Amino acid sequence: MIYLGTASRMLFPALRIGWAVVPDDLVDAFQRLKAIADRDTSSLEQRVLADFIGGGWLERHVRRARKRYAVRRAAFQEALGRELGTRAELAG
Repeated sequence: MIYLGTASRMLFPALRIGWAVVPDDLVDAFQRLKAIADRDTSSLEQRVLADFIGGGWLERHVRRARKRYAVRRAAFQEALGRELGTRAELAG
């Protein structure tokens, strides 16, 4: 299984760093692909992001964001029902 992620949507759009978690037998191939396709991503930014993820900070950030967005969604859903009744439905 391969996991892909990006810091652009979760943290800061200008960061422009993504990541891939790949099985050990694919690491060399992915490193070669990165060497070909890389657009000079800052090593410092990569290291800081790796430490941020490794230290559990990304997980904490995502957990807090989910709580905030759940509250906002509930408020929106309540207002939608109040204002439009059955004429609108919130999905997803």
